[in-house]
Amino acid sequence: MSICDYTILKRVIKLMCAQIHLIHSALMPFHSLPTECLKYILENLKNHTKTLHCCLLVNRFWCKNVVKLLWSHPFSLIEAGKPNIGNSLISTYVLFLKDEEIALLLNRSIDIFNNNPPLFNYPSFLNELNCSTLTSAILNWLFAKKLPMNWNEVSLLVKSLCELFMRSCTNFYSLKILLPSFDFVWDYLDFFNIFNVQPGLTNLTKFQLVVVGECNIREVSNLTKFLTSLPKICTGMKELYIECMGEQECFIELISNIIRSQHNLLKIRIKCTREDSANYIMPALQHQQNSLNSVQLHLMNLDRISLDHLAACHNLTSLELNGCSGLTLNNIIPLMNANFAIKNLHLWNPLRLTNVHSAIIQKAGQTLRKLVLSQLTREITQTILTFCPNITHLEIGYSDKISTFFISLLNNLRITHLTIQELISFSSNLDLIKMLPSLGENLPYSLNYLKLDGNFDPNQVDNLVINCKAPIKTLICKNIRNIPNKSIIHFIKSNEGSLRRIGVMIKQIYLFDFKWNCFEKRIENEEYKTYMYSSLQLDDSWRF
Repeated sequence: MSICDYTILKRVIKLMCAQIHLIHSALMPFHSLPTECLKYILENLKNHTKTLHCCLLVNRFWCKNVVKLLWSHPFSLIEAGKPNIGNSLISTYVLFLKDEEIALLLNRSIDIFNNNPPLFNYPSFLNELNCSTLTSAILNWLFAKKLPMNWNEVSLLVKSLCELFMRSCTNFYSLKILLPSFDFVWDYLDFFNIFNVQPGLTNLTKFQLVVVGECNIREVSNLTKFLTSLPKICTGMKELYIECMGEQECFIELISNIIRSQHNLLKIRIKCTREDSANYIMPALQHQQNSLNSVQLHLMNLDRISLDHLAACHNLTSLELNGCSGLTLNNIIPLMNANFAIKNLHLWNPLRLTNVHSAIIQKAGQTLRKLVLSQLTREITQTILTFCPNITHLEIGYSDKISTFFISLLNNLRITHLTIQELISFSSNLDLIKMLPSLGENLPYSLNYLKLDGNFDPNQVDNLVINCKAPIKTLICKNIRNIPNKSIIHFIKSNEGSLRRIGVMIKQIYLFDFKWNCFEKRIENEEYKTYMYSSLQLDDSWRF
């Protein structure tokens, strides 16, 4: 979707919301829209739960389409810090189990009440599933009902519900698996039999697998069987995200086969600590050279690895090399000669790779819009200013040694989104406090999003904000629990009320898991209309 189309859509949605409000106020009738237009508008409201709930009672057509959207990704509400939603979800889903499955649950003293038969086939609407979130919801549901919570009961429910989703969903497109799971339930389940129910994963477009640490023999066996079958089950993946933090011998080879089997893979993210993982992944990339537009490689050893396969991806617009070792001026030559236009570039490495990073940045040139950089040197600064004048999104690993270079970038680029990560500890806390006012004074007038990601304390934020003249709309202080209102109010007044959103660290602990409590509250005065959120809730603003 183009920027123009997106702007028009936002205006239409705004008008729709206004008309919905008037409908409920009985002030005006709603003029009918073509069915395709209405579905398109509602689809773009799928992440606005409150607005969709307002649409449920307009008429039967609206209700039917809105229910599909609300139940397409219901578990995301749990991940957004609303754990009690899970109880309602599980209570509803178990009503759709087969008679023999319900009988098994009843035999284990798990009662299922069906006082009000469901109006819709809710499981059929599910589009995405995070296996860990499902397990967390089941555990909370059992706890709330004071039902048995041993391994047999939980695993039976997990297996039954997953098979329900697989046989009911005709448009299931996203699956995330985490191993070893925090509750050990998924460590022993047979992935192959659970997810090999038709239509199941045949329409899968997004797959995420996270393997943290070493797996036991049964885990390896179950996952190996599942990954081996995946290329035969689905070949239409668009996004593939893999994280293997161990030395599992077989997984990375199976991932390579999955990559090769897909017809039109667009995005791939591989994070792997196995020493020879690049030998399997890099050749597989060439099988997607006509479709890949985003490649993220983490912790890979690229020493003596040919990057010709990566360079062959001529539609590549986003490249991330995070913590990859073995990069030299010699082995990046294929990238220098590649026929792609990079818009998003992420170069993050604890090693000092000035020459390599500078060369890659120069290759990106005028097409570069977003740059994430762990280290800033005089050479890299000069390269950016000379070859990349169109950068608008910038994330920098900040230390006292780069202040002059950093300010030079701020003064010469039209930065709209800025993230500052405190990578290196300052020689003294006093040095940082002295530097932040200067940084605040030099923030560009084009800036509307500022994120401080590091060990900045409230007093340091004070020193930054109090001297800031940029009309910032979103301010995120990721590791700060609160911000002194005096500084914020001063900033709001001096900038004519531009600040609308503040993100701070707000954590809520609930049963079996840690989640971010995303909430909204008005601070200080109605006049300013400034809201405070969880910092993670506002991270979407970084998307480009």
